[in-house]
Amino acid sequence: DPRVHYEVWIQRKTGRIEVGLHFEGERDISYGWAALLAPHVHEVRAAVGPDAELEEWTPSWARLHLLVPFQVLDAALAQRVTERLAALVAWAQPFLQEHGVGVTAVPAAAGQHRPQARRRGRRHRARR
Repeated sequence: DPRVHYEVWIQRKTGRIEVGLHFEGERDISYGWAALLAPHVHEVRAAVGPDAELEEWTPSWARLHLLVPFQVLDAALAQRVTERLAALVAWAQPFLQEHGVGVTAVPAAAGQHRPQARRRGRRHRARR
């Protein structure tokens, strides 16, 4: 489902590369996935690093991401980004498959949890 995808995004202005799992569907679906992931963020951080964040990104999109700072785009940076992306995929892909990625309905367990998410730099509880 293209609404749920991995992404590597070079942000030259800020000197960071985002490595993320994006949920870019309708609000209920995107936030449903975020709510399903929220209780597992500690597992994600153990697998990919303590800087992984689950975040409301737009009024309808959410993402699980981490930022890799850089000054120069070089082979060493490419290796670091590759390792972080591989760790994210290794953890997230079985989780997504177990919970039915590609299903266009809100994940069944999503209504049971509300994600503790970041939104535009502020910590707050996600809205329904």
